[in-house]
Amino acid sequence: MISQSKAMCLLVAIVATTILLANLKCSWNTCISSINPPAPSAKRSNFVGYNGSSYITQPRSNIYLNGFEEKNRNRNLVLYSRSPKCGSTTLNAVMKAACEYGGKYTFNNLQSNAEPLPKKSELKTVAKKRKFALTHLLQESPTIVIGHLSFFDFIELGYKQPLFIDIVRDPVERWISHYYYFRSSERHIKNLKFTDKDINQPFEECFQIWKNTTGCSGMNITQTAACLVRKGRNKKGCLEFQVDHSFYSYWFSGKYSTNRSLISSANAKSNIEKYYAFVGLTEHLNETVRAMERVLPRFTDEMSRAYNDLRGEHVKNRSLNKKRPSNETIAVMKEYTANDYDLYRFISQRFYRHLNRLGIKLT
Repeated sequence: MISQSKAMCLLVAIVATTILLANLKCSWNTCISSINPPAPSAKRSNFVGYNGSSYITQPRSNIYLNGFEEKNRNRNLVLYSRSPKCGSTTLNAVMKAACEYGGKYTFNNLQSNAEPLPKKSELKTVAKKRKFALTHLLQESPTIVIGHLSFFDFIELGYKQPLFIDIVRDPVERWISHYYYFRSSERHIKNLKFTDKDINQPFEECFQIWKNTTGCSGMNITQTAACLVRKGRNKKGCLEFQVDHSFYSYWFSGKYSTNRSLISSANAKSNIEKYYAFVGLTEHLNETVRAMERVLPRFTDEMSRAYNDLRGEHVKNRSLNKKRPSNETIAVMKEYTANDYDLYRFISQRFYRHLNRLGIKLT
């Protein structure tokens, strides 16, 4: 016969073991989260930043650059307008993981939905744009919406502007990346019916074909670039080769703009200055992640943790066998994308000033 005290001890042991086993019935991610939970929410009323002479604790109202419109903003909606071929796949993964870590934002990736983003022709009117915003962008809970939308004006729809963010890249490097990405993506290879020759064709060869078919060969660098801008897009030659010579003006003015006269470098700069909480640089992705983490009101350390966890792993869109064009071709490309470089320099200057204000040093 087991004594009453021993029976009681045995019962306690069984109950304790049952509870332990029940707790172990969880996924790897769930168990890891319970072992290494997200950092508690920090107060975001202040930040350590640069005041022009030294690094001091400053009120959060100083976190944005001069010209940024803080009033009448929908701070519960962050819209990452996702300029293509600028490291957006990596930043997308970081954002998604950060949202999962902290649970402070709902993550809405428009690119992962079965329904593709609307074509420009499908959102020609304010009414159609408003319907799209109501059904796809505006949410009740704090949300980060990600998609190749470009700047999307909410004011013309009668709503408050969200907090816009994006990231840009050296225009020539973006062009080269665009070219080789289409030749390494199985989806694009299939849809565009690339042959083995198309896949393996170097950028340099396509550039020379483009010059010859437009009648822009045999000139100096400046004349060649001007000729290529003037002749526009020539559909002959290589598939998915050419890019818009003023892409950033188009992107930050808004590809869905109902007023095409608003697409200009001046308007793009104005939108960046007034409505973008931060625009990062692909060349400084680490600092971009840290800065976005500071300017977005609900994050504390989630983006940095996600970036460190994913670093070196998320290489989905990296193209292999990139052959760089010749120095002469690069010189023509830079001249051809002169408008883009003007905006790129504008964004770069703001980027470094913003890092300085946030107290983030380049590594």
